[in-house]
Amino acid sequence: MKKLVFLIAMIMLCSIGFAGCGGKTSESDSLWDFEALEKQTPETEDAGYTYAGNENIKGIYFEGAEYNGEATKIFAFVGVPETEKPTNGYPAMVLVHGGLGQAYGDWVKLWTDRGYVAIALSVDANMTDSANKASLNERGGPRISITPADMKNPANSWEYISVANIIACHNILRSMDSVDKTNVGITGISWGSYLTCITVGVDTRFKFGIPVYGAGYNHEDVTGELAGVFQMDDESLAIYRERFDPSVYMKHCKIPMFWLAGANDHAFSLACNQKCADLNQGRNTYSWRGKLTHGQQPGDGSGLHEIFVFADEMTKSEKGLLRVSEGEVQSGGISLRVENVGAAKADFYWSSYPLEYWHDAMNVWERESVAIDGDTLRTAVPQTAVFGFVEITDENGNIVSSRLFTF
Repeated sequence: MKKLVFLIAMIMLCSIGFAGCGGKTSESDSLWDFEALEKQTPETEDAGYTYAGNENIKGIYFEGAEYNGEATKIFAFVGVPETEKPTNGYPAMVLVHGGLGQAYGDWVKLWTDRGYVAIALSVDANMTDSANKASLNERGGPRISITPADMKNPANSWEYISVANIIACHNILRSMDSVDKTNVGITGISWGSYLTCITVGVDTRFKFGIPVYGAGYNHEDVTGELAGVFQMDDESLAIYRERFDPSVYMKHCKIPMFWLAGANDHAFSLACNQKCADLNQGRNTYSWRGKLTHGQQPGDGSGLHEIFVFADEMTKSEKGLLRVSEGEVQSGGISLRVENVGAAKADFYWSSYPLEYWHDAMNVWERESVAIDGDTLRTAVPQTAVFGFVEITDENGNIVSSRLFTF
């Protein structure tokens, strides 16, 4: 899962040059022709097995975007709930794994057990057997860790092919009679979160998105394991900023988004995540946390209870997470209002270090309890604080937060 593996790929991306893209592009440019992609629902082929004996979760292949001029054969697990189908169909989810990951059958099961049709695709040229064991898929397209991006032909790059295949998965779900086409969401983990943040700005049909760990402005995120990735020359960096970073596409997003990440994350910073989230024209809900394990197995990021509460609110009109106001920063303090459910506990996390020192051994996030007065939370901000956020636990044990403040 850790992204150190991807340094090779990204450094190769930087080194092969961007001249073939042909000069500076405008902000309106997109690598993806969505009008064409949304009309392409690929035929699916049964892989011949189910996940761990669950007859409702089947392995499939579908024809993905071309790579090196040849058709690809992408693996995915698709699951349908065993409960009775609602009148309008089941809600549905597209699941996008991260680095060192695969199409997880157990991830699909998490969602089918909660009444969702779900599809988890491979974005790393692998296939998964009935026991969740992955192996190389020779026709699975580019690999994240060893395939250089083709900047002379951007449509041959890992980023382009992955997003095109995610859109194809959305098309597959929408073609199923069992799916409520108005209730389809997407979630991604780590590099899958990076892809999710691009996809929701390209494919406008999703009802909501849930990025876990990563977002955009990665070229500005000089923290931890990604610090050496974006050492590009000015021309190369300009092309990345204008065509490949999720921030290029997030500004076209108009749907509710639920953002989850930890201040201790070794690969993505809350500061760049917040900057990307601020581009969204829809409602943002945050779960920034003082500490969060970076992983994609159930029990790590993909299985956090708050994710399902948020999704159920979006698709089933069930009571959702605590809602936190944007907040006011004045007179040396923060004031927030909360609604929907009661706040049981709140803590203020703050750092006196600028972004370039995040993840450094000397960087320390301090924690202080926050006073709760009914639906109002107030805390003083130390004069040395540079960044800070309020982590709030509601009466049901769900964790949400304020936005990340920069002081």
